[in-house]
Amino acid sequence: MPAFPVFFALVFLVSSQHREVERPMPLRKNAIVFYPTYGVCKICDISQKLIGSDTIECYHIHPLYEKNCSVLVPTTNKKAISRMRRVLSRQEMSTLLRNMPAQPTIWIENATARKKRYEEILESGDRQALSSLAKTLYLRRRTLKEQGKKLLPADEQSLQTAEKMLHDEACHVLGIEHEQALDFILEQIQKSDSPSH
Repeated sequence: MPAFPVFFALVFLVSSQHREVERPMPLRKNAIVFYPTYGVCKICDISQKLIGSDTIECYHIHPLYEKNCSVLVPTTNKKAISRMRRVLSRQEMSTLLRNMPAQPTIWIENATARKKRYEEILESGDRQALSSLAKTLYLRRRTLKEQGKKLLPADEQSLQTAEKMLHDEACHVLGIEHEQALDFILEQIQKSDSPSH
């Protein structure tokens, strides 16, 4: 048994109809995919799983940078599967990181609207939007720190999630350590002007 219990996150959507899922990319065993909030993941298995009284075929997905996490995604869950993305190429990742200084900031003054928008970005897996989100909140945190203040917990959580997804994919695609990815991303962000506040 593992030293720590494995966390199983079941992504499940009940449907009365079993229609063929429209897949944006081939999803097969051992495939590497980018899954929003979890980052770079490997499809370790595709098998039948008893869920309640139903036996359902599921993708068994393991985030590469979270040892004790496993995600089950029913193959009939069109919404969850549509969120899976191909991993960026080396050139695409390099371009994304180099362009961070030019990315617009997306600070929203209203906390409720901001939380909703940031959650949408994190769930979308849009790398451009993720880089804008990370840049916005990093610069905001830096500005607040200079004033002896901190980000709101919801903003801090959004920043950490966005950073994790960007760092994980950069590490996997570029073959670098997390520290190197973090240093490079922060270097790009720091080339930017602080957002208005």
